[in-house]
Order: sequence, then C-alpha cells, then structure tokens
Amino acid sequence: EAGSGRFLEVNAPLEGLLGYSRAEVVGRTALELGLWAASGDRERFRALLERERQVQGFETLILARGGRPVWVEVSANPFEHRGCPCLLVVARDVSRRKAAEEALRTSEARLRWAMEAASDGLWDWDIPTGQVHYSPAYTRMLGFEPEAWAARLETWADTIHPEDLDQVLAVNQACVDGRVPAFEVEYRMRTRSGAWKWILGRGRAVQRDADGKALRIVGTHVDMTERRRAEESVRQSEEKFSRVFNSAPIMGTLSRISDGTLLEVNDHYCQTLGFAREEMLGRSSLELGVLRPEDRRHLLAALPGHCRNLAPTLYARDGRPVPCLVSGEVAAVGGEELLIAMIVDITDLRRSERQRGELEAELVHLQKLDSLGRLAGGVAHDMNNVLGAIYAVTQTVRARHGDVPDLDEALATVERAAIRGRDLVKGLTALSRKDLAASVAIDLNDLVRQEMTLLAPGPS
Repeated sequence: EAGSGRFLEVNAPLEGLLGYSRAEVVGRTALELGLWAASGDRERFRALLERERQVQGFETLILARGGRPVWVEVSANPFEHRGCPCLLVVARDVSRRKAAEEALRTSEARLRWAMEAASDGLWDWDIPTGQVHYSPAYTRMLGFEPEAWAARLETWADTIHPEDLDQVLAVNQACVDGRVPAFEVEYRMRTRSGAWKWILGRGRAVQRDADGKALRIVGTHVDMTERRRAEESVRQSEEKFSRVFNSAPIMGTLSRISDGTLLEVNDHYCQTLGFAREEMLGRSSLELGVLRPEDRRHLLAALPGHCRNLAPTLYARDGRPVPCLVSGEVAAVGGEELLIAMIVDITDLRRSERQRGELEAELVHLQKLDSLGRLAGGVAHDMNNVLGAIYAVTQTVRARHGDVPDLDEALATVERAAIRGRDLVKGLTALSRKDLAASVAIDLNDLVRQEMTLLAPGPS
C-alpha cells in the first residue's frame, strides 16, 4: 500500500528470501519487520520514488529473519488496486553478485597495495587500445612519479637502449603473435637522470582472440643493475685471477681436495713438468705420476686452512725429479673444498746450495792450509838458523883442513845437504807467505845422486 507501506501480498520467493511466512509479512511494513539495514537507504528510496514516481535498480542491504544480511535490487512501480494507490515492488537477490564485486574490489585493492609496496614493477598491456598500466614501483624504478609517466607503449619503448631495442621488441612480438606463451629478456632502460639500468622483463599473454593473437599481456620488471654490477665485478675478478694465475713465474694449480683432481693448471706448471694442459685437467697428480702418495699424505696432513713451504718432490713427464716448495689455501666453491697451490721450482736453489757447500768445504781446506803455512813459516825460521850454522862450520873446517881428501869430500856432502835444506826452507817460507815458488828445470839424475850420497854409510 503506497500510503502506509503495508504489505498487501507477497509471493513464495519473497518468503524464501526474507525467511518470513506470508502471514508474518502481510499487514506489516518493512520498517516494522526491521528490513532496512540502513535508515538512510529507506529515506533515499522514498525521495527517489516521490521524485521519479517509480524506482528502478535501487540496491540496498536488507536484514532477513535473524538479522541475516541480504543484498537486493529493488524496482517499484505505482498502480491502483480497488481504488487504493499501491506499489508493485520487485526485489531480486543480488547477494552473490555483490559478494563477487566486493571480492573483486578487495582483490584489486590488494593488488594495488601490492603494486605500490612491491620493489618490482608490474605492467598490464591492453593490446587493442595500446594502453598500458604501470605500477608506481615500475615508474619509480626509473626515477619517475606515476603521474609523470604516460600510460602508452611508446613511453616504454622510447626509454630502451638502442642496442637492445630490436631484441626486446622481437620477444614481445613473438608473444603477441602466439609463437611463445611467455617471454623473459634482459635489457637497459634510461632513467630520468639519463643513467641506464639493467631490467629483467617478464611477460605472459593472459587473453587471446580466436586466432591466437594476444589481447592482453601482463608482466613484471625487476631492477638487475646491482646484480649486473656484481656479476661484472666477479667477472673482472676472475679475469684478473686468471691472468695473474696463468702468467705467474711460478707453478700454480687448482685441485679438488677430496680426490686431488686438477681443475686448472697454469702455463708454468705445464712447461716445467712437460705436460699439455688438456692431458692434465680432470686427472689427479697421482694418476699422472707427478706426486708420490707419501707427499700427498703430508700435504693433506698440513690442511685444513692453509699450508706453507712444504717441500715435496714433483716428477716431470720424463721422470726427472723437480724439488719444490708448495704453499696453498683452501677455498670452498659450490659446496666443494678446493686447494689453490702455488709451487716454486727450487732445482736451481738446491744446485746453488750444493755449490755453496762445495765452496765452504774448499774454504775450510784453504783455512787449514793457511794454518799449516803459518806453522811452516815458524819451523822454516828455526831450521834456517840451524842450517846456516852447519854451513858456516863446514866452511870453517874446510878452510883449516881442506888438504885432507876424505874430510874435504865429507864436508862437500854436508854443504850440499845444507844447501838442499836451505831450498826446502825457502819452500816452507813461500808457503807461509802464500807465494808461488818459481818454476825451474832440475836434473833428476843429479838430484838422485845427491840423495844417494847423503844416504850412503860413511867410513867406519
């Protein structure tokens, strides 16, 4: 009833919607039944009805029996019943639609919050219109506020590095054409400051037409600049290590500790031992015969951590021993323990040590000779005095008794012996002075005759 708002008749679907029987509803108003969840909606409905004389598609929340909320879409059209102004009201339950709309709003809100909070950029490309939605993180990644970034595909394309543009457009077009369902590509984009950032772009077609052409592609942008810098730093570090390792004037190896497998060797190692790099890599020093088992055991005993100046002997391809000094560091790489060893060939050092020993022995010998020379000098001085006296006496006796033939011959023998002794004393004196005696020619026959005369028995 239009005037009072009393229900004159209700059908079974409304009974089911409200949870009330016909008898409980007829004769009562919506206000009496407590159907209006918000009084403001009731007033808006009445005002709209008075103004428009009818209501179409008015959505409101009502409360069914027990306070159960039900979203309804209400239409009201006036008519007369037995001369009484009435309203024909149709209420359609739209709770499911409202729930879906609310879920969508919540989902969109969460997505919006996620896009605003995420460090990765998100984008949504509507291909037929050419419009692209970019998340705030996307634009701020490049130094732009969202409102300063036009929502067009060209805005994105204009910032791509010229060297990367063709490749990026090609992978995007492949996804649009349906040749690939998704793509991933790294490229550079220009920031607001003019600097370049490395971006990892990912995209996937989420809607296609009947011909398989993409209608909508969504994706993400990840700032890879720091990772690229780190990778470049690692690459440069590895390049420096490789350059130093291979050009080092000493031998170097990189091996797995668990089984001794050689993973890398430098040029000096190959040259010293006479192997090609290819035949050494992937094999152990034991397999190659370069290292003896006992030396490997000593090396392992000095680990973990590092070892310093171990002195194993390596063996070249031809069996030649190569004495070495080995220092090494243990490094964990990819879950494996590796040994970086730097090896010095001390063959020349050992040879020098032997030569030094020989020189030291010769020096000791010379020192002994020097001591002997000093001793000989003292003895020579004393002997020279004795021989001088003997010679002087023979000269005196000869002067007095030179007419005695046997005595004269004996005195001559004594004089020759004294002269011979004097020559020996000169040799001792030369030794004590470290002088070299002059080389003279001698008559061996005459020397033997003189010695025989000295040794012959005299007259009894």
